[in-house]
Amino acid sequence: MIAAVQRYFADLNAAVGAAWNRFWYAPAAAAPLGLVRAATGALAFYAVASYGPDLIHWFDAQGMLPVSTVRELYPDQYSLLDYVSGSGLWAVFAAALVATGALALGVGGRIAAVAALVLTLSFFHRAPLLTGEFEAVLAFLLAYQCLGRGGDAFSLAAWWRTKQGKPPAPPAASNRVALRLIQVHIAVVHAMMAVAMFAAPGGVWFSGEGLWLAAATPGASLIDVTSWSEHTKIIALASHAVTAYFVAFPWLAWNSRVRPLLLAVAAGVWVVLAILTGSPTFCLAMAAGMAAFTPAAWLTSPAADGDAS
Repeated sequence: MIAAVQRYFADLNAAVGAAWNRFWYAPAAAAPLGLVRAATGALAFYAVASYGPDLIHWFDAQGMLPVSTVRELYPDQYSLLDYVSGSGLWAVFAAALVATGALALGVGGRIAAVAALVLTLSFFHRAPLLTGEFEAVLAFLLAYQCLGRGGDAFSLAAWWRTKQGKPPAPPAASNRVALRLIQVHIAVVHAMMAVAMFAAPGGVWFSGEGLWLAAATPGASLIDVTSWSEHTKIIALASHAVTAYFVAFPWLAWNSRVRPLLLAVAAGVWVVLAILTGSPTFCLAMAAGMAAFTPAAWLTSPAADGDAS
């Protein structure tokens, strides 16, 4: 009896350990991570470039956000911009554009990823009062790019490798780690948004009013929604569908059979939210992160994809 119990727990331990190692460390193709890398780099380039027109106005020593004030409010955030002004600001700005552009194009590998992370966060940390959900999602996408080999796919480096007649880069465990971290983080963001819906005052997402109230916020929606008040049942149905999506995603995203359908639904949900909430950059960042769930077999030849789950 005791021996049987011991064997059971030994087998259980071995099975759990094998599943854990397979989930986190089984070598994975670079294609999904490369797709995330290209989108993340492009979004980071946009984020940095958006500071350009008012760079001196915001970040100079005599600008709207003095270093002393920002450090007093956010003492644990550090930025390279704390130590430069004038022409130095433009130098860091140019370096950030080069780094994020290199990341988007897939040039420079992990060096470009680390440089893009440090320089982009320097802008976010220097002006935390100007950041929001978009910057928060973009930050973790940039961080996880430093771990994997996203430059091995959908990149100039991969194109040059093919042009030289070399085989595609083999699957790597570091790609799996980076992809899993992105997937887990994206799932957690969905779960947090679901919790926020549950906690919304008046239970508006349960009553079907959530989507309407989000769109009706002055200055939010990218389109005119005044006529939608005549279609309350359709809006309520859409609100319930959005709520169901956010509740379901953290659970169903891990099911390889359901995942393709879930990603199709996600595409529609995030397009709708981008239009109705007036937050296209946040929705694009979430879409970039969700590319990590794309099966590698969709993006590579069967011989090169590895385990796509």
